Amino acid sequence: RRRATGWLTLEQSRKLVLLGEREPAASQVPLVGVWVTGEASLDSPYVWAATARFSRLAAPAVTKAGPGGAFLLLVYQTPPAGEPAPPPALYEVAPAQAAHPAAAHTLYGVSMAVPLPPPPPRSDGAD
Repeated sequence: RRRATGWLTLEQSRKLVLLGEREPAASQVPLVGVWVTGEASLDSPYVWAATARFSRLAAPAVTKAGPGGAFLLLVYQTPPAGEPAPPPALYEVAPAQAAHPAAAHTLYGVSMAVPLPPPPPRSDGAD
């Protein structure tokens, strides 16, 4: 599976909706987090970069999911070859007071097995 990221929003019934990074709707709805697919672990630089991009969004539609700037991270991890894909994991990411900018966020939460939609198809036509 290829790596991809996008934004999370909530519909009126409070269900998560996945948006691609370049979808026009992303600038018109409140965003509550970021989703990532195609990585094997949370400590990947790709996952870190996706959360850093979200935390620095200046779009007026961005609303943080929790107090103190916390937001959601939905991860579709890539399993080792030949193994079934694990269920998506949902985390809360909270800003932390850190001496080093690379450690500016702390990951809280627990992995939950919940039925979630698959990531949207890539808007650039590549799959």
